Amino acid sequence: MLKKVMVFVFSLMFLQVIFAQEKSIKIDNSDGKVEDYIKITNQTSKQVFVKVFVQRTESSKKIEIGSCRLNPNEKQVTVKTTRDELDEYKYIFMDAVNGTIDKYEFIARNDDLLFTIKEFTAGNLEAMVNSEYPFVIEIENKKFDAEDYFKVFNKSSNQIQYSLTGITKDGEEVIINNGIIPITTSDGINIGSSFEEKLDKIKTFKLHTEKEVIDYSAKIENSDLKLTIYEYSDVEVMYETNITDSMIQYMWNLETTELTFNNARQWVANTYRFAKAVIDYEDRTLGIIKGNAVIPGFVVHRYTFTIEIKEKGVVFTLDSFTQGTYRVPAKSNAFLDEAAMLVSSLYATLR
Repeated sequence: MLKKVMVFVFSLMFLQVIFAQEKSIKIDNSDGKVEDYIKITNQTSKQVFVKVFVQRTESSKKIEIGSCRLNPNEKQVTVKTTRDELDEYKYIFMDAVNGTIDKYEFIARNDDLLFTIKEFTAGNLEAMVNSEYPFVIEIENKKFDAEDYFKVFNKSSNQIQYSLTGITKDGEEVIINNGIIPITTSDGINIGSSFEEKLDKIKTFKLHTEKEVIDYSAKIENSDLKLTIYEYSDVEVMYETNITDSMIQYMWNLETTELTFNNARQWVANTYRFAKAVIDYEDRTLGIIKGNAVIPGFVVHRYTFTIEIKEKGVVFTLDSFTQGTYRVPAKSNAFLDEAAMLVSSLYATLR
């Protein structure tokens, strides 16, 4: 992970205008003024990539809840977070991934955090990304035929954590996206549409990964770049996956003990606000926890989850997917992204 140079703590009571070279900005939310959304404005001429973390207490673990890539002079982008409410967290961290924020201002207004980047110094993007993701696939877009989507079809046996960067026509290296590529269905997953709506400014795409991608193919078709990954090296097979129109299910072999249920219960408490309200049913003897949750946003996505703890393994199932008031297939990107993130943190908690 990138090293944090310094951390400052500031209150949300008044509009704060700060001059400081910082990679990590720690904002005091102990008064609970920020409940709903974090909205970031970039007033600089540079691209800025920000990761957002929260912390319940001074001694508790920092939890990454979202990220946001802002183009130059981009106004009020809402960070998609994994938490539906933020007022139970004492601190909110804004971490600049690709440089240092020299001047910024922020205020809590109408239960939202409004954060404005006023001055920014870009770092060496290549070096910073390579420190986390040392393996790189380069794909040329020589004729700039790839305009719309960068679709990845992950046919390997594991999800892939990645950072996608690109070199523009002018030779500038920019961040396009960052996250996790789950084991995908025939529809693939789009990881490139967030870059200024069009990809035809990118001359070379660079997919940075934690481990080496051994076998893959790439082609440009109907204005989309389609990358298929067949083999991903030196990665322990964590789980088997079963994805249908109605559910996303993960199954892995794991030596379970009496503490496994406690750890699963703690994961629910750490992952979802108001765990007692989220959990619909739990039985320690049977090793089952069932719950319901939401992915907040302009349209609320809802789903249910089930954790089944067996003698020689764990089964984690997500189903009953809705978007607003409509049932939608499990293969929707919003749910595939959510599932990939949830299973990683659950697996890390239980093993």
